[in-house]
Amino acid sequence: NLEAKAQALATMQAWSEQYASAQDIPDEHLPAVYDLRHINGQDMTLPVRDQMHCGSCHAMSFIQVAEQRLKQ
Repeated sequence: NLEAKAQALATMQAWSEQYASAQDIPDEHLPAVYDLRHINGQDMTLPVRDQMHCGSCHAMSFIQVAEQRLKQ
């Protein structure tokens, strides 16, 4: 459901819109649990991909971020 995914993404982005960095978040505002597999009932993770030994972790992380944005 696209509407549910959009709401989950908005929940995730609220932290970055409200605070400049993770260090700026007051301890009392931190959730006890933050699981990307369950944000407002949505799984926001992607399947695991084998990067082998080529050192492509930076490229893979960029591609996965772009891919997630395009899925919206």
